[in-house]
Amino acid sequence: VDRILRPQETFIVNDGMEKIGEIEKMMESLKWNVRMTHSRYGEGVISVQKSWWRPTEVETITSAISSERELDELMLITSPKNSQ
Repeated sequence: VDRILRPQETFIVNDGMEKIGEIEKMMESLKWNVRMTHSRYGEGVISVQKSWWRPTEVETITSAISSERELDELMLITSPKNSQ
């Protein structure tokens, strides 16, 4: 979605509250502006607006990886000494 929407465009999702919570965390990590959330009877709607923000440095967002073990495995797979 980040590559599809231009800055200042809006993304609206209607889903269960569990998914809405996950989407809200993800959008906040991308520095998008959460404009509105609403829930009723276990269903929710979220409206977020893409901002102009871009990272200034590379960082690993560990919350995007399900476990520390998987992060270790990923580092082993992508290390230069394993690519020979």
